[in-house]
Amino acid sequence: TEKRLHPRAKVSFFLDCNVRLDKPLVTEAAIENVSCGGMRMHFRKSAQTDGLKADDHIAGEIESENPALQMAFSGKIMWIADFLDDGESWQRVGLKFDEDVILSEIILTLRPRPPSGEDT
Repeated sequence: TEKRLHPRAKVSFFLDCNVRLDKPLVTEAAIENVSCGGMRMHFRKSAQTDGLKADDHIAGEIESENPALQMAFSGKIMWIADFLDDGESWQRVGLKFDEDVILSEIILTLRPRPPSGEDT
């Protein structure tokens, strides 16, 4: 059964974007999917990210040439998994956005719409 609260958009819809983390410092991370509630991303494991764990707080920005996708964010790591790809160590992270994060225009379009005739 699906436990997700928000519909996800796969990264293929947003090919011109990446994530930069300020805390911890990660200059480039790839978004795998994104929703109004958070995102899944991956990045190379480094000394700065080696100690990351669930419940840690991180902050950064979705960077894109499309201004409708750009946004600063902060949130809590819900889960983290290490994996190897071609002998390199990577980390995959599930992030829940903080409540006060202002979502980009494109991500806002992923919000479910109320049935017609109901108030928003």
